[in-house]
Amino acid sequence: MINHIKVSYTGLITGFLFLVVWLLFRSLTGYFDIKFCVYSLLIPIVFTLMNKWTKDSDRLMRWLSIILAFFFAACCTLGYSINITHSLDLCFGSNALLAIAVLKMAIYSYVFYKIILCAFSNVIWHLDNKSSEGEKKLGISNIKLFVFFVICRIPYLVVFYPCLFDYDAAVSLSSFGNGRVLYDHHPFLVACLQKVFFDLGKCLGDPSIGLALMSFLFILLVSALFVYVIRFCGRVGAGSCLQKWLVLLFAVFPFFSLLNIYDTKDGIFAYSSLFFVVTLADLLWRSRKGEMPKKRLLLMHGIAVILICFSRHQGIYFVLVQYLLLVLFYRSLAKRITYAYLPGIVVYFFVVRILYPSIGVAQASKHEMIGVFLQQSALCMITHPEKLTVEEKHAFTAIVNIDPDTLNRIYKDTVTDPVKSRYRFRPVIKWSEKNNYSSIEEKEALSAYMKSWLTTFLRLPGTCVLASINLVNGFFYNTEGVFYIDDWKLCPYLLPEYDFYCRASFSSLTNRIMNRLSSAPLLEFIFSKAYYTWLYLFFFVVFIYRRDLTGLVIFATMFLTLGLFFISPVSTYRYSFPLVVNAALIMFYSTHAYGKKRQKNCGIDTLLQ
Repeated sequence: MINHIKVSYTGLITGFLFLVVWLLFRSLTGYFDIKFCVYSLLIPIVFTLMNKWTKDSDRLMRWLSIILAFFFAACCTLGYSINITHSLDLCFGSNALLAIAVLKMAIYSYVFYKIILCAFSNVIWHLDNKSSEGEKKLGISNIKLFVFFVICRIPYLVVFYPCLFDYDAAVSLSSFGNGRVLYDHHPFLVACLQKVFFDLGKCLGDPSIGLALMSFLFILLVSALFVYVIRFCGRVGAGSCLQKWLVLLFAVFPFFSLLNIYDTKDGIFAYSSLFFVVTLADLLWRSRKGEMPKKRLLLMHGIAVILICFSRHQGIYFVLVQYLLLVLFYRSLAKRITYAYLPGIVVYFFVVRILYPSIGVAQASKHEMIGVFLQQSALCMITHPEKLTVEEKHAFTAIVNIDPDTLNRIYKDTVTDPVKSRYRFRPVIKWSEKNNYSSIEEKEALSAYMKSWLTTFLRLPGTCVLASINLVNGFFYNTEGVFYIDDWKLCPYLLPEYDFYCRASFSSLTNRIMNRLSSAPLLEFIFSKAYYTWLYLFFFVVFIYRRDLTGLVIFATMFLTLGLFFISPVSTYRYSFPLVVNAALIMFYSTHAYGKKRQKNCGIDTLLQ
């Protein structure tokens, strides 16, 4: 009781500081942050539910958690300023604002250290405090689990009939129209899959029927995948209680059902990544137990390799890095791993380098790869034109077809598309016209531009970094809900012959509900991209601290996804889909796989020990 009184007293002081900082910040800036006020009122209550950090905790882990908490606080504090003003003016605009920003970071760090890390480990412990190493089967058959998942998704298919489409999917399908150029800007095989089901629907009397059938097929495949994931978690030691919670998560949590009918490359890539990660985890887990991987498992992982390569362009890079890590650290499995990886890699390069050119499919442009560099140069051109040399300005305009006045008008802080779309050497200028440019001219222009970008960066590093922070802000600060998925009409402005409509009224209502939930205090963490970014950063620290090489290798593609955020053209929810889909798996692996000994201890040590 005395300990609880002390913790409550500390929480009251922390909450009071939160409220004071909020009032000072509002008086200086005029911005009203209701979430900050709510947190200040909740902190004293939450503190009473937390146990104190035990005296025998690992000192190194305390420092690591403090550092992690500080970076979390810095992203929240700096991110709020970026979100409001697209600059750091709300943090560094004056000495008073700087002092408030530092105090906010200190408070956020303390709360993260004492509540978030502590709560995570305690929840895991109380859910499954009797769990131990060894297989634990859930008392329900695979068929019943499969049927249950399918039934839970049918209402979403009815409400969003025929499916969810975003702009990218509409454009990729539209490229098959009369007079259009086939283009691999969005994965061409995904567009072909959409085209097949679209034409099937036309044969049945309505294109919507075909796309609904595609959604239903996706539901069947993903439901089977969920059954496999749950069985794997049971094999590595997750108790029946946690397995039941996982079943409810996959069945009830709206994200998984919405993503099931999201017939785009991003939905396919998200579940392909889950298939890829869980089959790899199963493969390495069996080898750790002394079992040689079965041919069926190698075949499943090989199929996952092909899916992840063709569903998004970065998939091939993920696969190559993963294969290299496996060959380096699991030499005893190198031969069998090669059987799983080599066919998919060969097929990918054959299709992209040989088959596509032979049938007239234009390759994706380099402007996607250098979009962030172009965004940085554009901001320097807008804010500090007097500090750029004539050569640097010429190198920029030689590669981007845009004049200064137009650049000032179209530039957007949060997305690279307005600038990078003016790239002179795009393979396709219009839907019906190829750009017959010289590859030598492009190479020379790119070389000159990258040299000028380097000199600009060295002279104006703050401006370049600010341009990148504006792009990645949403991945580290709660600026957008994960589940806010727009459905696009394939309407006449895209292609007249593909004129059919989704039930926008129902989907708009559902999206409004999701948007409200994602902006609510506390719930915002579950519905936010930033939450999943920090979750994986947290586990990355855990794996390094444990020296858990297997965990780092299994989830290498997820950690590469975090690195990909820094060169993303926009902070969009779609890039976070793989992290959300694999979140439960990385938690189960970290707390149960390979018989990790856990102790009932408040804080991160419960997870680490």
